[in-house]
Order: sequence, then C-alpha cells, then structure tokens
Amino acid sequence: MGFRHLVLILFLLPRLGFGAPDVLTQVGQVRALTPEKARARIPVEIEGVVIYFDATTGHAFIHDETGSVFFRPGIAGTPGSVTAAIGDHVRLRGITWAGEFSPSIAGPSSEDAPAPVELIPLGAGKLPEPLPVPFDQLKTGRWHDQWVSIHGTVREIDAAPGLGPRRISLLLSGPDGRSIQALGNNLDIGNPVMEVNQEIELRGIVAGGGDALGRLQDAHLLIGDASWIQSDSASTTAAFDQAPTALSDLRRYLPPEIRAHRIRVDGSISLVVPNQGFFLTDGHLGTWIETTQQQSFHLGDIVTAVGYVSGNTLTDGIIKVLAQGPPPAPRVTQPSELNDATLQGALVTLEGTLRDLRNLSTGSDFHIEDRNGHTIAATAPPLSAPPESGARILVTGVADQGQLRLRNSRDLTILSGPPWLTPSRQIALLIGAAFVVTAIILGLTSLKIQVARQTRLIQAQLVHRTLVEERQRMGRELHDSLEQYLAGLHLQLGALKDRTADSPASVRELAAGAVRMLDHCREEARRSVFELRTQTFQREGLAAALVQFVEEIHPSAPPTVTVEITGVTRPLPSATEFNLLRCAQEATANALKHAQAQSIQLHLHYLPDRIRLSIHDDGQGFDPAAPYASQRPHFGLLHLKERSDRMHAELAVDSAPGLGTTVTLHLPL
Repeated sequence: MGFRHLVLILFLLPRLGFGAPDVLTQVGQVRALTPEKARARIPVEIEGVVIYFDATTGHAFIHDETGSVFFRPGIAGTPGSVTAAIGDHVRLRGITWAGEFSPSIAGPSSEDAPAPVELIPLGAGKLPEPLPVPFDQLKTGRWHDQWVSIHGTVREIDAAPGLGPRRISLLLSGPDGRSIQALGNNLDIGNPVMEVNQEIELRGIVAGGGDALGRLQDAHLLIGDASWIQSDSASTTAAFDQAPTALSDLRRYLPPEIRAHRIRVDGSISLVVPNQGFFLTDGHLGTWIETTQQQSFHLGDIVTAVGYVSGNTLTDGIIKVLAQGPPPAPRVTQPSELNDATLQGALVTLEGTLRDLRNLSTGSDFHIEDRNGHTIAATAPPLSAPPESGARILVTGVADQGQLRLRNSRDLTILSGPPWLTPSRQIALLIGAAFVVTAIILGLTSLKIQVARQTRLIQAQLVHRTLVEERQRMGRELHDSLEQYLAGLHLQLGALKDRTADSPASVRELAAGAVRMLDHCREEARRSVFELRTQTFQREGLAAALVQFVEEIHPSAPPTVTVEITGVTRPLPSATEFNLLRCAQEATANALKHAQAQSIQLHLHYLPDRIRLSIHDDGQGFDPAAPYASQRPHFGLLHLKERSDRMHAELAVDSAPGLGTTVTLHLPL
C-alpha cells in the first residue's frame, strides 16, 4: 500500500466513526465553505461530469446537480497526474483546498502545495445545460467556476501564443460597452462562426483569480471546444426586424431589458471615420455608430444599424446599406450653440472668423470665433490651400462634444480674406510702438543726462572764470599797492643802511637784517602775484599748468623731472585745480631738496569718477612714521595733508629707506 493511499484512508476515517469531519459528497457543499474551512482539508468524494479539462494547464472542472467546482488533475506528464475528457462521468476523491477566490478540490498531501486528485472513470456522461447569465453579472463573482451561457458580439479574435496549439483568445462585448475575454482550446480562427462583429451564443466556465482581499480579478471564460460557440443569427435578425428607435430616444432613459439587446436606428451617414465608425443623422439629430464591420461607407449612404446603447451612441454596430443618397443637408447654427446636447452628432453649418490654424500632413485643426467672441475648436483633413488666420469662413461638419469635425476640405469655404490689421499685425505694431517709445524715453533720458552734465560744466566754467577774474583783480591790487609800499620801504631802509656806516656794528647788522627780511617779503609778494596772475593756469587749466611748471624747473643737474597726463582732461573747480597744482609743486620741491633722486615723475590721470595725482622719485626714501615718532615732522608732508583734507582727497605716502618715495592723491568727483 502506497503513502498516497494511506493518506486517503486517514481522511476517510470519519466514515468509520472516529470523530473527524464527514466526507463532502456534493459540489454545493464544497462551494459553501469559507476560506478558513476550506483550508482544513476536509475529505471529498463526488460523482459528476467533467465539464472542462485541460491537461496542458492543469485546469479542470466537475459538475453535479448542485453546481460546478474546480479540481486539480495535475499537469500532463507530472507524477500523479490524471486524465479525463469533457463529458466523462467520474468519481473524484480528494480534499478541500482554499483557492485564490473560491474553494477547490486537490489530492491529499502533507505538503503546502496541492497534489492531483484521484479520478475514477465511471463511463460516458452527459453535459448539463449551462446557466444563462446576464452579461453584466459575469464579473461579479457570483458565477465563478460555473458552467454558463451568454449572448454577445465578437470584437477581436487572436491566437494566444504560449498556451498550446489552436489556443484562441476571443473578446466578446455586450450591452453598455461591457466586454469579457474568452480563452479556448482546439479552435480555428477560420471558423465562420467566429467572425468579428458576429453575434454568438457562447458557453463557458467563468474563471479568474483573487487578490489579497479575496476579490475576483481577471474574470474570463474558458471554452472547451468549438461546439461551445454557436451563431446567434436569430438575435441579429430580430434586431433588424424590430421597429427603429428614434435618435431622440437615445438621449432618454432606456430600461435594462432594452439596453441588454441591440436596438435599431435608421438614417443617413454624415461623416465617416475609417475603421472606427460613422456619424448617423435623421435630418435633425445625430449619433455615433461604432462598428468594426469590414465595409466601405460613404457620405449620404442610407443605412439601418443595430447595436448596443452606450450613452447616446451605439457600439458593436451591424450595418445594412439600403441605398446611396445625397449628402444630408446641414442645420444652420452658431458657434455658441455647438455645446447644446441636442446637436451632438448632428450635421451643422456655421460662419465665423478663422483663428489659430495648424495645417499638418495628418490633418488640420483651428478655432472659429463668432462676432461675440465665442470660440469653438474644429478639425479637418489636411487643407491644400489653407486660408490665413482672420479670414471669414463658412464651415460644415458634425458636432462632436462641443467641437466641429469637418468631412473634407470642401466643407470649408472662404467668404472673405483677413483684414489688413490682423491680430498678428496688431501685435507687431504694438511691439514696434513699444520699441519707438522705449527709444524716445532712452533718448530723452540720455539728453537729460547730457544737459545736466553740460550745465555742470558751464557752471564750473563760470565759477572758474569768476575766480580767475578775482585772482587777477587781487594780483593787480597787490602789485599796485603792497608791492609799491614795499619798494618804497626798501629804498628808505637802503638809505638808513648807508647813514649807519659809521655806527656801531650791532646797528649795522640790524639794518642789514631788516633789508634782507624786506627783500624776502618782496620776493614772496612777487611770487604770490605771479601765481594769482599765471596766464597758462587761467587759460588752459591744471594739466597745462603742470606742464609749464615742469618746463620752468630745468635743473642743471639730475634729477630729471617729467610729467605725464592721461585720460580725458576736463575743467575742475578752480580751488581744486589750484590745490592740486600746489600739492604737485610741494611734493616736487620736497623731492628736489631731500630725495637726492635721479628722476622725478609727475602723473596726472583723469578717471571717470576721480582724479589721481602721483609724484614719484627714485631717491633715498625715508620712513614716513619716523619723524612723527621723534616729534620732528616734515612740514612739506603736513602741508600736503592739509591741502588734501581741504579737497576731501585721499593722500597716500609710500616710501622706505633706499626705495624712493611715491606721493599719491585720489580725488573723488
């Protein structure tokens, strides 16, 4: 006796009265178990008919008078696997197993993985009649693992690679846009029953797994063989034989018993979208008919269509062309009315102004604006001669969710060209005007700055001229008064000196000292008068005065004195120029007296925001801090400091013993 039979005997002990659970003998008892009870591995022994068996995937279902349930036969070729055929009458022995969604049956096993069941053939059986189930209940979970029949329309037919030979995937659609996938074995794509848009009756097993919360996922149908697919031509015939439904009724409430079947509508085609469907109009209203029917439709075709109601459109349409008629006449409307629900699908014509045209190889899109500024979007096939934006146009097309769909390029008529002052030109003019105004503002601002600068220059020249005239006046007065008095005093002291020739030596020395002091005073007076009346300084300013100062030095021996003027010269306040000249003279005099230099260089640099004056010598240099520490300051440096402070300038003295001296003044403007 094998281990597997021993395990089965242990599970059959309840029949011998050892207190374990009773054996379940009906499918309904298994299906009634909760997941927790199904995990208890309760013994099962059921007689029934195999209604589905796929040895490739290891999927099988057994049916008795209480329903159907999934069992595990094992995959063909694996240890312990069993085999059967659809319609076999069998006895099944095993244990309950918690499936992903509902309880199932597996073979006895001490492992976590399920084992194949024990299957005892009892002969040929008979398939029961399937349960007719409404299309909308297939995915609710109520009919999971059950043998059912439904009516629907074939939407897609594809081979299912990797799932065995002649494995077919069938997409079936029903009312309200619902659909379900069906997988079948031993089916031929060339089967005339399985044609796209064909209405069929399909028998199958409702299958699918469960998610972590126990909800049904990926619900689909399993098809055993081709006999489970039957043409439902009677339903199609009945759909065409029924009275047509008015297009206006599609916008109203339709009860479920009507929506569960195809309804019929009549009209003429107003717009065709290849491989998708067309718009149908009754001369007043319109609707969209979705169809995959392999047939060419044309504008004006008078047709009868049957399909499932979805919103206010029809899906899975089956079409009969009754006659070729003229294109339907459009309704005259306005862009502002296009959102009216009663115009959905209707053929309309309207007038407006073209805006925002994009003409591509795949199609054109643009906007139409009415005289009140209301705008709608429109699409059309590619336009060979697109009008300019702003043109007045007349368009005809189908109203589709507030937009307009033109049928061809002939649906657009140009009433008049765009006005010269188009929005793009208005924008260009505004941009040009903005540039002109900006240029004017910038020009006026620049002119204002120039006028202000010129005004300051004129004011500085006036001040300079006034100071020059005042200096000339003072020079004349000093020359005509003080210098004359000093000259007279010099003559009197000279006479006094001659009369004291016989006087004591002390008297003669006092007289000679008085004459020397008077000579010094006269020399200083002459120099001051000369400085007040310097013509070069008066006429040409600081730069020319520095050049003249250097030219007048002409030392007979080193050092050589040079001057360099850089930058754009401009007049400065007279007091400023005078102090700068004095600083240059003072620093140069200090270098001549004390530096023992070979060269002295003066540099006057005019910068945009300041004046820089530097005097450099290559003499013996000194320690600028040493005189102060010894309380013996250089009076020349003190004078430079005083004058620089008077001008609010920065004075820098850079010197060291043996390295020469550089005196620099920075005067902000």
